Amino acid sequence: MLRLGLVGAGAMGRVHAGLIKASVQAHCVALTEPERTRAAAFLRDLSGDSHRDDRAAMAHFASIDEMLTQVPLDGIIIASPNQHHEAHALSTIAAGIPTLIEKPISTDGASGRRIADAARASGVPILIGHHRRHSPKIAQAYARIRRGDLGTVRSVEGSFWLHKPRAYFDVAWRVTAGGGPVMINLIHDIDVLHHLCGDIVEVRAMSTRAARGTAVEDTVVVLLRFADGALGTLNASDAISAPWSWEMTSGENPMYPPTSEGCYRIGGSLGSITLPQGAFWRHGASATAASDASAEALHEPSWTAPLVVERSHAPPHDPLQLQLAHFCRVITREEAPLVTPADGLQALRVAEAILASAAQDGTAVTIEPRADHKT
Repeated sequence: MLRLGLVGAGAMGRVHAGLIKASVQAHCVALTEPERTRAAAFLRDLSGDSHRDDRAAMAHFASIDEMLTQVPLDGIIIASPNQHHEAHALSTIAAGIPTLIEKPISTDGASGRRIADAARASGVPILIGHHRRHSPKIAQAYARIRRGDLGTVRSVEGSFWLHKPRAYFDVAWRVTAGGGPVMINLIHDIDVLHHLCGDIVEVRAMSTRAARGTAVEDTVVVLLRFADGALGTLNASDAISAPWSWEMTSGENPMYPPTSEGCYRIGGSLGSITLPQGAFWRHGASATAASDASAEALHEPSWTAPLVVERSHAPPHDPLQLQLAHFCRVITREEAPLVTPADGLQALRVAEAILASAAQDGTAVTIEPRADHKT
């Protein structure tokens, strides 16, 4: 059993603790949480009706430096508030311990760059918690696109529409800079599109705070340009009652009531795909082409040719569970991180660009693509 340390006893810290408790690969042996009341409640709840006393097994520390110096660890999960990610990550990297950092990698591009640079210089494997990449639904779409089934990707549509309850905003940081849907939710969609379609290199955005009147956006609409020439849109709101978001459509998180709708459409010269359903649409042979002796004419896409659909069925797995299993293999050096610090940094840079463009009434903001990035 790998010995894991957990930093942060908030909402995602509890999620990770539950996943570790159910794992046959790892055991959580240490918690860093400066708020003693929160830590006590966390340890009490984690114990539950378990046959083992997790409160006795898990040491509690007020700082990550105490944890690093007093407990031998194989890996660490950082689920602390975003503003602490840099300090915590730099400490674990300096200690040489493989680390899973919850998304976003940090609060801004400069601190994210420092984490990525430190990880690269040290060689310590760091995994960023953009967990959707571990979804079998995303993996199947990735394989289809890499195989060339869609041809040249030309346009992308993505939606994140749902309604967060008022109680969600009782947490102070959720109504301050960085607490809106761009940094909390849309950054997941950005990472998925980077994974499937390559780097986003230009954005134009508009946003509004009209629904709640707080310091953060509640609705944002974005135009995208990809490095390979494709165009796209992202439309996000956490104040709309609707079924079109990954949370509502994937069925991967029991917290959200599943729907049969989709949230991504990726269109190419040979075919298009809807996600998370994985339905692949392409033209069959038209009556005109069928009478032509040319094989090329037979398979040429045409709006007069009937559309046929192939539906894939991904196995139902929780991406967060798959992410933890992958992290364990990252710790043992069996696998390289699926989502690297460079990936996390690029998603953060696009999210920052969206907020900057929206603040400038839709002015175009460019993002430098990664020189070594291959779609």
